[in-house]
Amino acid sequence: MKKLFVSSLGVNVLLMVFNLCTGMFVARLLGPLGRGELAIATRWSSLFTMLFTMGLPGAVIYLGKQSRPKQSEYLGMYLVLGTATGLIGLGMGEMLLPYILRNQPHPVVHLAEISMLSVPFGILADGLVGSLQSLNKFRNVLIIQLASGVGALLVITLLVSFREFQVVDYIVGTISWSVMIFLITLTWAAKFVRPKILFHIEPVKHLLTKGIQIYAGSIVNVFGNNLDQLLISLFLSPYNMGLYAVCVSVSTLLPSLVTGTIQTFLWPKLMDMKADERRQSVARIHSGLLYSSLGITLLMGALLPFALPFVYGHQYATAIPIGEVLLTAAPMSVGYMVLVNYMSTLGQFNIVTVAEILGLGLGFCITYPLSHAWGGLGAAVGVVVAASSKWILLIVASNRTVQSSFGLFKPCLSDVIILRDAMSRKLRWMHLGRSTSGRI
Repeated sequence: MKKLFVSSLGVNVLLMVFNLCTGMFVARLLGPLGRGELAIATRWSSLFTMLFTMGLPGAVIYLGKQSRPKQSEYLGMYLVLGTATGLIGLGMGEMLLPYILRNQPHPVVHLAEISMLSVPFGILADGLVGSLQSLNKFRNVLIIQLASGVGALLVITLLVSFREFQVVDYIVGTISWSVMIFLITLTWAAKFVRPKILFHIEPVKHLLTKGIQIYAGSIVNVFGNNLDQLLISLFLSPYNMGLYAVCVSVSTLLPSLVTGTIQTFLWPKLMDMKADERRQSVARIHSGLLYSSLGITLLMGALLPFALPFVYGHQYATAIPIGEVLLTAAPMSVGYMVLVNYMSTLGQFNIVTVAEILGLGLGFCITYPLSHAWGGLGAAVGVVVAASSKWILLIVASNRTVQSSFGLFKPCLSDVIILRDAMSRKLRWMHLGRSTSGRI
């Protein structure tokens, strides 16, 4: 686990740097108006991709771990089901977007329709990566993640070098790169798993049954994580949406780094552990990541008023209060993701679903009225409320499996005590050394 964490952390640190550079270049090249148009266009294609996965990528991981001999059948049928749902999602997205974004300018709606072309490839890629994770092929998964981050920078470089940087060109370029990554992922999955398309009812039934269980939680998770941007994209101007999108990219740097690091291996590896070892690992991981992310968040909050205008441009300075509020949700989001992986390991997807519904409901009740009154700042408050409510509920729910809620925080405190004792011993040895040298 430690080796996987370090390896995954290294890759995700590089990804964070790539994403930070990408966000900086895009924000400076497009300005708040263009950045807002890009956010609106890509947000809805990402939503439709997640909606039409039907929980099937998670089912591929879970069933692949439960029954290795049937893994090739599960992957084969996923390719069939994923292709069908991807094409349905693409068709429905193209049909509904003009109605959903009717309050936005027509060029923005056209950009969203172009971005929707990525839906089928995104759905299929999720299941293929899930099959690699179920086989513990984490190195391949990390390479795929790294290539995705490099691709955005490569597209920006090519566009700036050979033509004027436009939102539509950037969207087309990133979709083209994602298709290439999908083909590489398909090649690896076919090599390690060799999918079989037999059209037997049993693997289809198992995939759909487990997928629906996971889907119930993942669908509200999708809405919960995107609720703020989805709501304000309906009535907020592209310029103000650009300001908010930059703050979101900054505030989610740390959660994305941690989530990307642990999501690669945590769920599959926890399933390989016995119950006692699993509980101890979850408690240690949760507390360690929670306190470390809290410290980093406090540092980021102190630097944000200076860093945001410097990195993204002075036109984004008015969004600093929004960024400060959004940052407070980062440690809670990190702790929540650890507990989601743990509950999924136990097959308790219903608890995750309840937590997501709670966060979605409270987030909507706060975001909708406050965003009309305060704009992006109101939406940020809704994000914090949703993140805290979901996290607290899973802490309470984990009482029965981690022995006590305090167990999720205690290991880190014990590490602090150990560190304090070690420092005390070091100081005593230094004092003894000075006393001895003085006598000599």
